[in-house]
Amino acid sequence: MTRDFNRVRIVAVDIEAWLRGHRSGGCTLIDNVKKNMKDLLASAAEIGLHVIVVGHHPLASHGTHGGFYDWQDYLFPLTRIASILWLQLPVIGSVYPLVRTILPATQDLHSPDYRTVRKALEEALSDNPPLLYAAGHDHSLQVLDGGPLGCYAVSGLGSGRKQTPVTDGPDTMFARAGKAGFMVVGFWRDGKLLLSVIDVSNGTSPIFFTWDRPRNLQASVFAEVNHTEA
Repeated sequence: MTRDFNRVRIVAVDIEAWLRGHRSGGCTLIDNVKKNMKDLLASAAEIGLHVIVVGHHPLASHGTHGGFYDWQDYLFPLTRIASILWLQLPVIGSVYPLVRTILPATQDLHSPDYRTVRKALEEALSDNPPLLYAAGHDHSLQVLDGGPLGCYAVSGLGSGRKQTPVTDGPDTMFARAGKAGFMVVGFWRDGKLLLSVIDVSNGTSPIFFTWDRPRNLQASVFAEVNHTEA
């Protein structure tokens, strides 16, 4: 799905459909969607539109779907099923992350299917990178430096009851779990993008923000109010 707003094009991508297509041997589906994405980004560049790509699945994450587990997963693994199940199961809790690492679920970033689909999408974005790729999937708030592919946002903490753990990675600009929040994107006439992280318990003042300038203006300028709070 694609919508154009003034000088911004919003492109929504359904990675779940890519995953289903890949699992069923539908390489043609992935190739077709990849080509369509390339065409949408190229046509946006031709008419001077900046692009924001949105989808449920992130291209990078340092949360549970990215392979990170905290003490709660190791000691009280059932709380990930229901928040009231505080039954201490240290043995099962130790085995579960190991098994999931060795035999990842399809929805985890390090699974073979996910890696294949992610590579295809990254290739589709590489010729005309968007200003922002925004996703959810992990129940945390993360802002990551996507390098030549722009800025990655993981905004999946609309409810503090559904939080999942998160840690810092080498590309982490901001990471947080625990308190509910969301992200706001502002787009200026000169092409600058302002990504703000809002803590719902802190009013409307951002706890983190970053400016990302158009690709032809060289590197991004980052301004931080508050860094990792996990």
